[in-house]
Amino acid sequence: MHRKRISGDALIKSPEPQQGVDLAKDASSGVSQDKDSGGVAAVDRALTILQTFRPDQLSLSLTDIAKMTGFNKSTILRLNQSLERFEYLVRGADRRYRIGPSAWRLGILFQRELRLEDRVLPLLQELAVQTSETVAFWIPLLNSESPMRICFLRIESEHEVAHNFKVGDTMTLVGTGEQKLGTAGRVMRAFLYPDHDGDKTIRQAGVFSSCAVRDPDVLGVAAPVFNSSDELVGVVSLSAPTSRRDAEWAKSQEAQVLATAEKATLALGGELKFGRGGI
Repeated sequence: MHRKRISGDALIKSPEPQQGVDLAKDASSGVSQDKDSGGVAAVDRALTILQTFRPDQLSLSLTDIAKMTGFNKSTILRLNQSLERFEYLVRGADRRYRIGPSAWRLGILFQRELRLEDRVLPLLQELAVQTSETVAFWIPLLNSESPMRICFLRIESEHEVAHNFKVGDTMTLVGTGEQKLGTAGRVMRAFLYPDHDGDKTIRQAGVFSSCAVRDPDVLGVAAPVFNSSDELVGVVSLSAPTSRRDAEWAKSQEAQVLATAEKATLALGGELKFGRGGI
């Protein structure tokens, strides 16, 4: 073990229904506008309709939308016709509405623009400064022949003796022994494979620490990061040599590591899952 210098879906809250909006007619365009906000009321209402869809409400009837938005059904039908024309909504044979492919295409563009380095790296740097130990961000690789995790970002410890690994290193996510997974691997497995009973406490706490499990010379603390779809993006990990830190220290860092992971989740458009965030 030696020092190595290396560079280092969530729910969306809908706005309150715009009932009794004060509208003015734009004489030049014939478009209704909201005096108070300066926006276009019809666009506001159409977007409000889109925001009524949730992971647990993937299809909605006309009545459902009317109840959730406060809009009358004739207004919803007119707006939905436009949303269907541009494929932001589709209506099935059951006469229920669902999100259409245009919304999906926008989501893909958002994901491509969402640079993890820009959003997550500053938070890792902050944690490294606070703890003076090695901090990393691991992401899952599930399309490979054997599921694994790969180190995507890493901030080096300021100490001469530090946990020795580098960006691009991979570790397994499968194995008969817990020691093969490591701290970050345990957390990743807990949220990728929720049927695994051995990880129940990790899923409840949202953070996990271990000492000298995969490597007798290393201890670690890890917590998950999610995106706006409530999908696991990766895991923040803090690691240190057992020659300098002990299990009690690792336990004491759980709240700080969880707070960093929750900040990262917020930065990626997700919502807090464990009631903390440190911000």
